[in-house]
Amino acid sequence: MKKPSLKDKLLEYVRSKNDWVNGGELERYAMELGKKGSTASRELRLLSEEETSPLMKEERMGQKVKSIWYKPRKEPQIIHYYVQGQIVATKKIW
Repeated sequence: MKKPSLKDKLLEYVRSKNDWVNGGELERYAMELGKKGSTASRELRLLSEEETSPLMKEERMGQKVKSIWYKPRKEPQIIHYYVQGQIVATKKIW
C-alpha cells in the first residue's frame, strides 16, 4: 500500500477542520510534514481548480494583503445512469 500524498494529507486536514482554513496554516502543516510551504500552496491551488474538486477556494483582501482560504465541499451526490438495469455512467454533483 502506498503512502498518502501531500495532496491527500492536506485535503484530510481541511476536512478535519470542517470550516475555512487559511492557506498559511496549511503551509505550516506541510512544513511539519517535511515539505515546502510553496509545494503545499501549489498542490492546493491545483486541487481547487479541478472540475470535480473537493475544495472551495476563496481570496480575501485584508489590510493591503490578500489571503487564500480553503473549505471542504459537502460530499457529492453520485448519480448513476442505467440502461437495461446496468450502470453505464456515473456523475458526481457537488
